[in-house]
Amino acid sequence: MEDSCSISMVVWVSSHGLKTRNTSFSVHEWLLHGTELSWSHNCYLELLRSLIPCDFLCLFYSTTIGTLYRGSFLIGWIVAARNLLAIPFVLIFLIYKWRRRNLSMYAAIEEFIQTHNNLMPIRYSYSNIKKMTKGFSEKLGEGGYGSVYKGKLRSGHLVAVKMMNISKANGQDFINEVATIGRIHHANVVQLIGFCAEGSKRTLVYDFMPNGSLDKYIFPQQEDRISLSYRKM
Repeated sequence: MEDSCSISMVVWVSSHGLKTRNTSFSVHEWLLHGTELSWSHNCYLELLRSLIPCDFLCLFYSTTIGTLYRGSFLIGWIVAARNLLAIPFVLIFLIYKWRRRNLSMYAAIEEFIQTHNNLMPIRYSYSNIKKMTKGFSEKLGEGGYGSVYKGKLRSGHLVAVKMMNISKANGQDFINEVATIGRIHHANVVQLIGFCAEGSKRTLVYDFMPNGSLDKYIFPQQEDRISLSYRKM
């Protein structure tokens, strides 16, 4: 190599070498010592505030650290956007499953009603149920499957309207109750006069018992209640 030529190159050295004098021996020692790389959280925070501490030599902040920071920020936005976009699809899927299950239940009830139309009790609309109970104004009781309200038909006949809860209004249970009780006509069995199956509304209309249910006679708890003997049955 000619005397007028020179070679310039950049090498990484330990930050401890910067505290010594810049002599050829020192440069040789720095190269022999090699480079120590470590991650400092304090250095990272200071660099984020554009402050470089004296005790650290943070290399390539403008490229490496900045790129990593911007990449992490971008990834965070992508994940958040993906979650936000996924929420409507999850809601649509749940609504679809719920509607499909209810439609299949409604179809089963309608098929049963059409098949056994001649043997079925009277089918009322939900508006008729509201009229006969005067907007569910007089509540007789409440059980695990719903509430019972007092009503009156247009003929003046008193009825007990059983409004089933939505969570308990299983289609098969409703069909079984209408199919069994609706066909029984006995003096000691409450007669099922009619029903309502409209949308999610499940209502059963029974003959009203002014003296209460049979369990009050079978299991008397007060002296003024009479026992139901075999002669009375």
